[in-house]
Amino acid sequence: MSIFIEPFFTFLKTPIFWILIFLMILSVWSNRQMPKWRGSWGERQVNRLLTQLGPEYKVWHDVYVWNKEYGMTQIDHLVVSPYGLHVIETKHYSGWIFGSERQKYWTQVIYKKKQRMYNPIRQNYGHVQAIKNYLRDNELNTYSIIAFSPSVEFKFKEPFKTAKVVHFNELITVI
Repeated sequence: MSIFIEPFFTFLKTPIFWILIFLMILSVWSNRQMPKWRGSWGERQVNRLLTQLGPEYKVWHDVYVWNKEYGMTQIDHLVVSPYGLHVIETKHYSGWIFGSERQKYWTQVIYKKKQRMYNPIRQNYGHVQAIKNYLRDNELNTYSIIAFSPSVEFKFKEPFKTAKVVHFNELITVI
């Protein structure tokens, strides 16, 4: 029995063992951080696009607003224009996106792997309501926009009535 145990304990003392442990921990940590990094990258892309708007447009990023129901809510981008207030939710996804306006969850499909996501139209509706409540103006002209990265292919069966769902490169035109 000691023939197998002794070499194992010897291996535990080698630098290669500790390098492997470090790489495993790093892999787990980075996989958990990946959605956050991808989201930040997508928001930075939209930030750059929004700088193309003219001087009559005022743009804010990462706006936190108090929401009576759920506490603080974070709005990715807020654009004040001569036409009203544009509330933009950024989604840096890839693959196919399926869903409808009223569904609670949408589906992302990448290589036959399905993943569920909260309907971003519903999510942004909460942002719009929060900003209207904060400003105490229910008559405020607001536009809900969901901006997806270009690597997404939309598979929607019907157009949306309460929000615009577009790719990043269509954002300036929609505003």
